[in-house]
Amino acid sequence: MDPYIGEGAGIEQKIKFYRSLGHISRHSEISADVSIKVKEWFEERYNITKGKYPNNKCCYLEKKWASELRIRFDLPDNITSQDIVFGPEVNLVLSNTNYDWEINNNDLGWYLLSLGLDFGKDHDINKIESHIPNEFIKYFKEGL
Repeated sequence: MDPYIGEGAGIEQKIKFYRSLGHISRHSEISADVSIKVKEWFEERYNITKGKYPNNKCCYLEKKWASELRIRFDLPDNITSQDIVFGPEVNLVLSNTNYDWEINNNDLGWYLLSLGLDFGKDHDINKIESHIPNEFIKYFKEGL
C-alpha cells in the first residue's frame, strides 16, 4: 500500500492518487535545495534510494539549514489542482518559476524518488508503473 493513500482510503481517492502519480511521472521536474551542512547525509540517502549519486538538479547552499525537495509541474486545461491528490499532508502551491504549480514536501519527494522519479525531468515510467497495483495501472496511464 502506498503511504500517501492510507488503508482507509476510498476507491475515488486511490484513483486520484494514481492519476496524479501518472501526471507527475510524465510532466514534472524534481529538484532539491540542500544545506551544505547536510550535503554528505543527503547524498548518501540519495545513493541508498537510487543506487547512484545526485545529478546537477541538486543545489547546495551555504545559508540553508536543511534540504527541500520540490516537484514542479504544469496542468493542462482539463486537469485542476483539485485533481492532483497525494494525501492530506501534501499541498500544491502556485509556483514562482516557469511552472504553474509546485509541491515542497520532502517525504513525498523521497517517496517519488524511490518509485523511479529522479531529479530533472527524465523519470523511469516503467519502473514507476511496476510499483502500482494492477487494478490501478489504468488510472496511472490516464494521468500520463
